[in-house]
Amino acid sequence: MSTTTSAQPAQLTRNERLDRLPFNKAHRKLLVASGVGWAFDAMDVGLVSFAAAFILACIAALCLPERKGLNLED
Repeated sequence: MSTTTSAQPAQLTRNERLDRLPFNKAHRKLLVASGVGWAFDAMDVGLVSFAAAFILACIAALCLPERKGLNLED
């Protein structure tokens, strides 16, 4: 019996190769850009919600002049 070993390196899957990559400057830039984008998106949603409430209050004041503002008391 001959016991020869193959000189070929072990085949790694795509996920294993990605896991072995070091965290570098490009990853840091991508992480920061994603975080800044998420923060601006959250700020945009907040501003739109406040603007929508103000616009609805103005429309209610124009449509119902006898009721000043959004007075919900009957």
